[in-house]
Amino acid sequence: MREACRAAKRKAQDDMKAMQFSSRHCRQGGFTFVEILVVVVILSIIVTGIVVVGGAVREKARVNATKGLMQNLASALREYKNYREANFNGFDTDNNTWIETLYEVPECKKILNSIPNEHKDNLWPLPVANEIVDTIYDSWGERIEIRSNGAGNFPTVLSRGPDKKFNTADDITSDKL
Repeated sequence: MREACRAAKRKAQDDMKAMQFSSRHCRQGGFTFVEILVVVVILSIIVTGIVVVGGAVREKARVNATKGLMQNLASALREYKNYREANFNGFDTDNNTWIETLYEVPECKKILNSIPNEHKDNLWPLPVANEIVDTIYDSWGERIEIRSNGAGNFPTVLSRGPDKKFNTADDITSDKL
């Protein structure tokens, strides 16, 4: 009987050691607050980096789209000059009638019709094939302008650029392309 009592006592001690071992070395499932906080901070840093880089990429795309638009308009002006075999004397650059003037030349009309619709303001409320465009806008929604470079000289196509103000460093002009 004593032997059975010792065996039971030994078994109880072994069971107790096993329980202490498992509670000391193995914890229950789940994460601590600090671990969750560290993950949230890391994810916030990653998202901030993506947003900053994405904004810069978007702005660069707008600049490139406006440069492409300026090249198209400069090409239309060259076609106008070649078609008329003349200089730009009498070419009205003070208002948007220059767009209507370009539409008189077939090659210019093709170039102007190839400009994406988001850059155009049409004379009519509904889009109609081959309609005359009243105003052309850059990627920031500002009106593209043409400025004379003196009587008869090739005019300059101008965009205000990202800051939407003329005569600043970020202006995009056909002279700088």
